[in-house]
Amino acid sequence: MSVIPLPPTDVAGETDAHPNLEVRRVRFVWDGVEVSWLPSDRIAGQVVNVIHLALPPGERWFVDTYRRALPLVADERLRREMKAFMGQEAVHARSHAGFVEHMDAAGYETAPLVAMIDDIVARWSRLGRRVLGEARTLRMELAVIAGIEHYTAVLGEWALRTDLLDAADPRLADVLRWHGAEELEHKCVAFDVHLAVSGSYVGRVLGYAIASAELARFWDRATGHLVARDPHLSSWRYRLAVVRSFLRGTLPGRELIGSLLGYLRPGFHPAERSTLGLTRAYLASSPAVADLAERSA
Repeated sequence: MSVIPLPPTDVAGETDAHPNLEVRRVRFVWDGVEVSWLPSDRIAGQVVNVIHLALPPGERWFVDTYRRALPLVADERLRREMKAFMGQEAVHARSHAGFVEHMDAAGYETAPLVAMIDDIVARWSRLGRRVLGEARTLRMELAVIAGIEHYTAVLGEWALRTDLLDAADPRLADVLRWHGAEELEHKCVAFDVHLAVSGSYVGRVLGYAIASAELARFWDRATGHLVARDPHLSSWRYRLAVVRSFLRGTLPGRELIGSLLGYLRPGFHPAERSTLGLTRAYLASSPAVADLAERSA
C-alpha cells in the first residue's frame, strides 16, 4: 500500500491552475544509499534512476529558456509563476546532481549520459535557428518544455501514488516524491507559457513529439549504460526485461500512454486533473521539507 493518502482535491485558497508556488531549498545527503535499490526488480530501479541523469542538465536548460522568454510574457501572474518555476527547477537540478555524483562514486560513470542531454539541446537549438530563426526556435523550445513537463507531471503523480518507492532508501524515496509533488504543483506553468507566447496546437504537438522521441532515445541509452555497470544485472536482453516491468505495472506504462492521448486533445489543459490535494499532503510530510523548516526556524 502506498504511504501517500488520497486526500480531498480542493485546497483552500488555491487551484490546480494557480497554486501558491514556493521555492523550497531542500538538501539531501547520499552517503550509504544503494544505487541498485530495488532487489525485487533491479531493472525497474535503474529505469527510475535515469531520472537523476536527465534532470540536472535538462532543468538548467529550462531555466535558461525561461529567462529568454520572460520578456515575451505580459501577464504579471504568469511572470511570477515562471520565476517560481525557475527557482524550483534550479533546486531540482542541484538535488539530483548530488545523486549523480553518488552514482559516479559507485562506478556508474555517468558523464557521457549527462553530456548526451546537453548535445540533444544544442543539436535542436542549432537546427531551429538555422531553419526557423531565433524567435520561432524559442517558441519551439517552449513547446518542447511544455511536452516534457506533461511527462514529469504524470511521473510525479505516479511517484506519489506508487508503493514501489517504499522499497528504496527513505532519502531516495523522498527526493523522488518531493520532486514529483513540485512537478504537480507547477504542472500548468509550462503549458500556460506556451499558450501565452505561441498557443499553436500544431506547435504543441510538434514539441510533444520531439520531447517524446528524445526522451525515449535517452532513456533507452541511459538504462543500458546503468544496467551494464550494475553488478547485479546482465545487459543481455535488458530491453525485454524493461518491457516486462512496464507490463507488470512496476513501471508506469499505462499512465504514460494515457497521458499521450490526453495531451493530444485540442482543448486539453493540465489543470483538468486535480492533484493539488495530493501534492499538499506529501509536501506536509516530506522529511526534506521538514528539515528545511527546522533549518529556517
